[in-house]
Amino acid sequence: MLTTTTDLPIACDMSAIPAELRAEHTLSARALFQGRTRKVISTETDEEGWRLAFEADAFEKLTRWIALERLCCPFLRFEVEVTPGAGALSLTLSGPAGTVAFLEQEIGS
Repeated sequence: MLTTTTDLPIACDMSAIPAELRAEHTLSARALFQGRTRKVISTETDEEGWRLAFEADAFEKLTRWIALERLCCPFLRFEVEVTPGAGALSLTLSGPAGTVAFLEQEIGS
């Protein structure tokens, strides 16, 4: 039987990320989502999740962040869209009811 996101609790378990990669993961999240190094161009929110547009040069950092984030937050659904050429990237984060509130608390607006 396949596990769906509705079967998983909305919780972050950082211990699911190997200890030697946790600091890297935290720094990547800050670089992508916060401060002067922020790579987010725009954010849209609805009742199911977030859609974020990123600068094209964020691809490697974003995909690495997703690879680790899905370990600690297995309830999240990640959808990445890469536009042709050097266009922006988009990431949709969604999940069961309560996901938007979780994202606002963990990542911010």
